[in-house]
Amino acid sequence: MSHIDFVQTKYIYFNDSNWNTILTAPFISTKKNQAVKLDAYLLTQWQSYQNLEVTVGIQYRLLRNGIPIYLSEPVIHSHLTYLNTTNQRPVNLLYVDQPLSGAFTYELQAKVTDSQYVRLQLDIEILEASMSVLVVDNTTPASMPVYVSYEAQNGDGYVAAIHSQTDAILATIPVGKQPGSICISPDGSTVYVVNEGDHTVSIIDTNTNAVTATLNVGRNPKAVMVTPDNTKAYVANYDDKSITIIDNSSKTVIKTVSVGSGSPFALAACPNSWYMYAACREGGTNDYVSAIAVDSDEVNPFAHGGWNLSFSTAHNPLVVGPDGHLVAALDINNQLRRINGPDDIGPGNSVTWLNQTVSGVYLNNGLFLATKSFTEDVIRTASNLAIDASGAVTGEQKPDIPSYKGQNKIRVSPDQSRVCITITANDDQFAGLQVISIDSQSLDISSAFVRLPVANDLAITYDGTKAYVAEIEYVHPVNLVTPSSSNSIHLGNSSRVKGIVGAYRTQS
Repeated sequence: MSHIDFVQTKYIYFNDSNWNTILTAPFISTKKNQAVKLDAYLLTQWQSYQNLEVTVGIQYRLLRNGIPIYLSEPVIHSHLTYLNTTNQRPVNLLYVDQPLSGAFTYELQAKVTDSQYVRLQLDIEILEASMSVLVVDNTTPASMPVYVSYEAQNGDGYVAAIHSQTDAILATIPVGKQPGSICISPDGSTVYVVNEGDHTVSIIDTNTNAVTATLNVGRNPKAVMVTPDNTKAYVANYDDKSITIIDNSSKTVIKTVSVGSGSPFALAACPNSWYMYAACREGGTNDYVSAIAVDSDEVNPFAHGGWNLSFSTAHNPLVVGPDGHLVAALDINNQLRRINGPDDIGPGNSVTWLNQTVSGVYLNNGLFLATKSFTEDVIRTASNLAIDASGAVTGEQKPDIPSYKGQNKIRVSPDQSRVCITITANDDQFAGLQVISIDSQSLDISSAFVRLPVANDLAITYDGTKAYVAEIEYVHPVNLVTPSSSNSIHLGNSSRVKGIVGAYRTQS
């Protein structure tokens, strides 16, 4: 992993509406299966020489070897200005690029949009500009095992490594008491599992399938996740109302931060987000979200009071949009928040037609899918759901996808061609797995149902062709191509499956 910073200190004056190069990062070398994370900060300033009611937009883009790869929304300045009025506005940009192996030059450019006053009565400048370039390992082999945390009758904890092609148990790994949530790092080298009974996290090397470290965390840890850039792991400590942050390279605790009066139980992020988000349960309608800045570890609670959020701890209510600007908190009164940058949690709003959704996924192709409450039998969908800088919600409500009562966990395959939902058995419905297939070109959706004895959590393999559904003492493989089930895998009499993971995911 390499890290390079580029800083520009001179003034750059916009004298026309053409693209202006702000920063250049040359000779960025990548190998196969690596990604480039670009994080930029700019401080813009504009000065008026007359009394004007003016709206000015500044748009940014990134180029790789001269080819545009990212175009931002216009950053709007809208003011009633007076003679010699000066206004400043910070801008933060974050983008994760996945080029082929080679050497690349990245350029950050900007231009003025939506103003007829530039050059005559208005000066626009870039006062400060900096860009951080981080090269990270970002993919894993398609044949990674599936890892299952489970608890024996006496409370002892284990993790089973299951071969994702033969379904054979490759290793049984002792961990701590009452293991629970489990995750894989983005590079596939490390598995984390929280041990609720002894307030620790066990760290497993996937090359040896052995525990390499056991770290003390807070009381009753409920969730664990590694950042998409592979640098840090986060553990949500429910009883201590805190988050423990771990250095994923050295496998040591960096610090533990308080999230306030609520108990964190679920985590979410995305490659283009500045934050790790934690859903916090306080009780009644006082639940909220804490945003932990990945760079600074600063905690920024939002939606605390006034939004009437009441989360179900059985589901992860957090969804982060692929561009990093949208965070959805799903419950009976759903909230959307716009995230403008690492120091700017923007406006929020609610969407009435999302009400009673409890968990969801947002795909890179613009589709947003959300499960409903236990008694509902549809999946709610939208296209290009977003919230702009003023708080206005945009996007198109799409037709509901027919589903089943008892919707439980929702997971998306790494290639985003399939979304799977476990269905809990109830008076009206058998247990099973709903498999939603999405055509990458037409975005047409088809659905199938695989009946199973029990369906709790699930994991999808890296190649997206297989799911493993957690039962109680068993794990049930499901072929997602057919779709059909095969023989279940027994983990031991009186055992209880607590967590399962088959590929890196951005939701705990």
